[in-house]
Amino acid sequence: MSAHPEFLSRWLRVAMLSESLLELARCGEWQQLVDQEVSYLQSIENVMRLEMPPDLSPPVRRHLRQLVGNVLDNEQQLKTLLQKRMEELSALIGQSARQQNINNTYGRLSGVLLMPESPR
Repeated sequence: MSAHPEFLSRWLRVAMLSESLLELARCGEWQQLVDQEVSYLQSIENVMRLEMPPDLSPPVRRHLRQLVGNVLDNEQQLKTLLQKRMEELSALIGQSARQQNINNTYGRLSGVLLMPESPR
């Protein structure tokens, strides 16, 4: 594993950040997730700049394959959790808009109902 430590180290960082993002989403720590996402994306960019060394040993290749698989699994789970959060936020926005419409409607009618215009 020590033949290409930088390559493997970068993938380990991606995997750790991926796990961290998933845990933050599970705990509902959305602001921290957004804050960490920048580091995660930068780590992905760093990994993509490196070419995979052709002479990686079979154990290192297996380990790398496992890391990449874990990252992809985490991405899928994270996507599901983010979709659920978007649906929650959409429902809250819809509820807020309905409440605002009700408040506006009753606000306009309150003066008319309490003090109707007298006939002329």
